[in-house]
Amino acid sequence: MKMHKIIERINETDDVVSLRLIDSETGAHPKFIAGQYVTILFPDLNVPSGKAYSLSSISSDPFLQITIKKLGVYSSRLHELKVGDEILVSEPYGFLNPEFDTPTVMIAGGVGIVPIMSIIRDTLLRDPKRRIELWFSNRTIDDIVFVKELDDLSAKHKNFCIKHFITQQKKLPPGYELGRINVTKMLSKKNYDSETFFFICGREEFVGSMWHALTNAEISDNKIATETFF
Repeated sequence: MKMHKIIERINETDDVVSLRLIDSETGAHPKFIAGQYVTILFPDLNVPSGKAYSLSSISSDPFLQITIKKLGVYSSRLHELKVGDEILVSEPYGFLNPEFDTPTVMIAGGVGIVPIMSIIRDTLLRDPKRRIELWFSNRTIDDIVFVKELDDLSAKHKNFCIKHFITQQKKLPPGYELGRINVTKMLSKKNYDSETFFFICGREEFVGSMWHALTNAEISDNKIATETFF
């Protein structure tokens, strides 16, 4: 693990923050694959293995970016950090993104958008005409992480479309659907290519329900990748 310095801090929502990091010695960052994560270690918190956090940046960015929801002791410590502070960070690792060239549906619940955001940005950079859909579930509109960047990408890339699902806010403006993601209903709206790949990321219950709904709709298990946040 190497010491990294925080060069920028972005408040995404009331309880989600993004931290941009560079190597404290070299000012650089390692190359990585979109969808990977790093381990953060605070030795004084007595968690020898540290905690893993997905990267929301892409390899061409001049920094590593982690995006953290305030949930426990580790995430609370990260939320307290300021520009100039240093933390121990591992090399990027993990495997979520097979980098297919087929049409893709991303399904995210809350902060599960973090690695998916990295994959979306990377995919549209490599293949601007690639067809991508995002089904994004949040409690309220104010809980939507990366909302402006997602809107900008959707406006720039006509082949990238977003469907927002809001579960705990009854009055919604046009373009937002009240309720949970109904996979059967979403699949029935379009004739998805048999090669379409599905990514699911979120908390365990969300990922499990989405996976079961897809497989019940006869989506092959080898066309589904999942990442569970705890």
